[in-house]
Amino acid sequence: MHANLAHLFFNMISLFFVGNFIEKIIGKKRFIWFYLTSGLFAGIFLCLLSGFFGFGIGEKIFGSPSLMGVGASGAIFGLLGLLAVLIPNKKIFLIVGPLLAIVVQSVAQTLLAGNPVLSILDFLLNIYILISIFTIFSFNSKIRVISLPIELPFWLLPIVAIVPLVILGIFVELPIGNMAHLGGLIVGLCFGFYLRKKYKNKTKYISRVFK
Repeated sequence: MHANLAHLFFNMISLFFVGNFIEKIIGKKRFIWFYLTSGLFAGIFLCLLSGFFGFGIGEKIFGSPSLMGVGASGAIFGLLGLLAVLIPNKKIFLIVGPLLAIVVQSVAQTLLAGNPVLSILDFLLNIYILISIFTIFSFNSKIRVISLPIELPFWLLPIVAIVPLVILGIFVELPIGNMAHLGGLIVGLCFGFYLRKKYKNKTKYISRVFK
């Protein structure tokens, strides 16, 4: 279950590129079990933290127990956690533009509640998000700049994708399940260290090849 088509699209694009790569490394059977486990643990992790600590200031950090958490991003963060361990120095692009647009929408809904300008701003931001989606696939680097891609090593990506949003969420209500992301990330990191311990030579080779 996802919030809307854009939410589903972004998660599935991430799954296609990152998941396709991981599947080639760990195999199809291991991949599907790992992906499902990451998603399930992410959901349970979110429920436990919001259920026990989602009150008062804790609601800003851990989420409210009265809100539903939907989407596959917890499982996606499991994939990112695994790659952060297996190929920490491999560079990847974090597409910042659409994420910033969602944050701006959330801030605007808080500051401009009831203002007719809000609907116009939402429309413009949604148009920008759609344009960003298409520019991601452009071979022209000048066009891709529209989506604001930032090149990061895999080890830094999960941190950048979680920590700033947790801090911002203290002040503004965001439609983002940071604790679900963290739960999936924990599974990915644990599985990554397990593979590094069990298959030392193979994981060293993979890390060296994708340095």
